[in-house]
This record gives sequence, structure tokens and C-alpha cells, in this order.
Amino acid sequence: KQLPRYLSNLPANNATVREFAPPIAVTFSEAMLAASLTPARFQLFAAGPDTTPGTADDVLLDGGVVTLNAAGAVASLAFPSRPLPNGRYRAVVRAAVADLAGNPIGTERAWVFTVAKPAPQVTLNVPTPNATFTTTRPAISAGFDSPMNPATITPATFQLFGFGPDN
Repeated sequence: KQLPRYLSNLPANNATVREFAPPIAVTFSEAMLAASLTPARFQLFAAGPDTTPGTADDVLLDGGVVTLNAAGAVASLAFPSRPLPNGRYRAVVRAAVADLAGNPIGTERAWVFTVAKPAPQVTLNVPTPNATFTTTRPAISAGFDSPMNPATITPATFQLFGFGPDN
């Protein structure tokens, strides 16, 4: 019998993704044994201080959840408790991953990708720019195009500047 093979992976090697939770997946040539696909055999490392994936200062990210699709040929690794911050990552599938007959894939697969999410953009201003109010002071708010960390929205980061005699 032919041993299972790697067909593809996501993100592609050396890709740059702009998502909070990019899909991390590997496709095999046949259905794989779910019990062989554990967080110890499908791992994600964040590049360490030297920013070079695959070096001794890389940090293993814990809390990953490995799942197989219904056909058993696509394994995905997700981190449901947190989005990946901007940085460089190295995904690794270990050689002990096996097909349904117990045949190990026999070779390790590793690939590198970069997460580079753009800075959040303000998409809603209340009141609208250049609005004029004569008798009441409206509530001030802003909307963003991506989820925000509430701890970062403080009086120092969300400021109102007045122009005119009532400021």
C-alpha cells in the first residue's frame, strides 16, 4: 500500500494573511486517523524575538484544537480562544500522523506564514463630521471595522477636541 502524502496546506508557504483567525489546514492524499492528529502532532509556533520562524526562540502556541473534515483528509488547527496577533508563524505536522490503516505519513511538514492585519479603521462617527448643534450636546461614539480591545479605548485614546466659545 502507498503511504499517505501531503497534498497542500493553508495558508500557503510564505503567504501573508490579513485575517484575525486565518485557516490553518493541511490536506492529505487519503483519510487520516483522527486519533493520530493531536495538538502535539499538529502545532503552531510564533517566531521569537529574532522574528525568524524555525529557530530556538520560537514559542509553541498552546490551546490549539485539531479537527478533521467529514472525509477525513483535511486537518485544521484553530485557536478559538484568541485571534493570532500580527507576526510570523510556523505550522508543523509531525511524521507520526497516520492514515486509517495506521500507516504513518513518515515525513514532517512545516510551513511559514505571516499574519499582518491592517490597523482598525473608524467606519462610523456620531455625530457626523462638521455637524452643528445649538441647544443639546449629543452622545459621542465611533464604530470600527474590526473588533476592538475595550482596554485600549480610554480617555487618552478617544478624545474630543472642541472649537469655538463653548469648549
